[in-house]
Amino acid sequence: MSSASSSVVLSVFWCGTAGSIANRSTQISSFFRQCNAKDLTGEDYGRDVQTDHTHYKVAIDGVGVTHGTPGMIWACGLSRQAASVAKLIRRFSESNVNVTVNCLGLSRGACGVMLLCKLIGKLKRVRVNALLFDPVPGNLVLTGTINCFTLASQCINLSRFTNLSRVLALYPYEPLPDLAFHAPLIGKYPKNCIVEEDVTLGCHQGALFPTRVGGFDCALSYVRIRRFLTDCGTVFVHTGIDLDVEETRVLETLDQWTERHGAFRGSLKNRFVEEEKKMDSSVSAELMMPPPKSIVESKRQCHSPDGCGRCLITRHRYQQIDTESNTWNIYLNRHHRQLKEFSRLRSGKNRSVDVRHAVSDSNSLYLLRIERDHNFVLPEPCCFFCWVFILIIVVIIVLAAVGIL
Repeated sequence: MSSASSSVVLSVFWCGTAGSIANRSTQISSFFRQCNAKDLTGEDYGRDVQTDHTHYKVAIDGVGVTHGTPGMIWACGLSRQAASVAKLIRRFSESNVNVTVNCLGLSRGACGVMLLCKLIGKLKRVRVNALLFDPVPGNLVLTGTINCFTLASQCINLSRFTNLSRVLALYPYEPLPDLAFHAPLIGKYPKNCIVEEDVTLGCHQGALFPTRVGGFDCALSYVRIRRFLTDCGTVFVHTGIDLDVEETRVLETLDQWTERHGAFRGSLKNRFVEEEKKMDSSVSAELMMPPPKSIVESKRQCHSPDGCGRCLITRHRYQQIDTESNTWNIYLNRHHRQLKEFSRLRSGKNRSVDVRHAVSDSNSLYLLRIERDHNFVLPEPCCFFCWVFILIIVVIIVLAAVGIL
């Protein structure tokens, strides 16, 4: 490979299981088409690439498209796809070129990004920024991380791969039925990695439909992803969209949404009633008011590196506080608070906050968030019957193998 530049940016766009770049069914396709870079998709990555470009891009179709039914059910071919892209990145590295790899993956595509991070995690002159949109391996929570052969167990721990520089993991809060096998991964990352984990509106792929056909949840995803990739060095063609203006519009809608859905009046008559954890004594003394009680309106179980079912994605609604002494700020999610900080920075009211990585403060409450250190919740009845069915099938197979049937 010959290159006139000592550094390049490679943007990788990875579709979900049944997605492809050609059908334009999600924003993965939109971002790939808007990315202003030399397209290397489909080329032989083992050959030298004779070019002087500084920006490259690669698109990867979902394993359900490239590998049929085995890819759809068991994610067969995902490791092979990751190895193919890793070969390209290795070509850059071996040519003394500094490579910034910016990855965007949806669902199993996000799991593919995690596999790629493991393959290139210790290469020289390589820095990786990963945006993982609802990484779903397709495994049950009960078996996902205790079986070394599952996709969840292969992806979940990236703590030893120091090339991983920045991670933004986004999780739509709306749960799917247990039989859909759509529990997402909460990863484990290197200590030197800048990690942002946030919960957003919508339901899995539905939160990443093109903005022309999707709702507000899709617009929220678009500005978050566009800002992350732009900050990491990916260049987009001019689309007539001013990102600052779009973020201002999204912030206005977020404020309205939070005001409408973030609080309730009256008594707590819900089996998911919870109180906020006790704050630090110094913080409590400063605020002079305990946090309001909340209702947990929905829960979504996750694969956790800390153990089976230890993480939940939750949506809350807080009890209305009608008092002038209320010092608690309620946001939809961490992105909502970041946009607030952006707005203050632009208006010159707050120039001391690092808004790129602002995630929390002592008096912030989030309607959508990830909760850790939970005890495992017993499966729903439908999942229980699923396990019974699987057990019966296993017994039949074993009996048939030993010749009893």
